[in-house]
Amino acid sequence: MSMEWAEIFDIKTFSDANPQGFTGFEKIGDLGSACANVPKEAGVYMILLPGETEQPIFCVPGRGARANKVTPQSEEKLQQRWVQGTRILYIGKAGGPKYKTTLKARLQAYMRYGNGIKAAHRGGRSIWQLENIDECLVAWRVAPEDPKGCEGCLLKRFKNIYGNLPFANRQG
Repeated sequence: MSMEWAEIFDIKTFSDANPQGFTGFEKIGDLGSACANVPKEAGVYMILLPGETEQPIFCVPGRGARANKVTPQSEEKLQQRWVQGTRILYIGKAGGPKYKTTLKARLQAYMRYGNGIKAAHRGGRSIWQLENIDECLVAWRVAPEDPKGCEGCLLKRFKNIYGNLPFANRQG
């Protein structure tokens, strides 16, 4: 399996109704820190709004920041980073040839961060400042060949369409 799928991935139509190889689509509030259904393989994952694409209500400080000694973003900064017209909030990766991290381990760290437990996952931390974060969805796709390349390709495709990175991606 190569990363050709990422090069043709349709960012605009991606959803639980059009998953394009992604699975999961579990609510963050239901996923829990165990991430029981998440595979122990390398891949990419996305955090999605539950349905609507309007700008949500932001919370300052939000969840996770204090325990992880991170300064939360201001409401003004969050509003500036918001990307209209998409459900995709964050695109992340886990593992690959040089890394042993799995989707399960990466998402477990992400959930720990959001639950205010010290965790080695600061990427995408702005999503923890959304009022409806527990309703947002997590979807993943196994991609052992090159998760970093797949993530980079997806971020590039997103930026080409929307002019910016997803709301919670700070680099890419």
